[in-house]
Amino acid sequence: MPKTDKDKTKEDETDKRRKEAYVNIEEWSKEAIPKDIRSDVTISVQEVQCGDPDCAPIDTAVAIMFTS
Repeated sequence: MPKTDKDKTKEDETDKRRKEAYVNIEEWSKEAIPKDIRSDVTISVQEVQCGDPDCAPIDTAVAIMFTS
């Protein structure tokens, strides 16, 4: 069944909030890194599915990569 404009708007708002959350997590992670090495870091935030039945179905993975 086709989605209504209301459904599309709700999905767009959910995606917007998710993207804002990713940016917040990236910023919080960067703030936890000492200032003298922050410029050499790349932070990636993703949602991943957990296959363990005892954990939440979706987890947040934060990858912190240092370059030199």
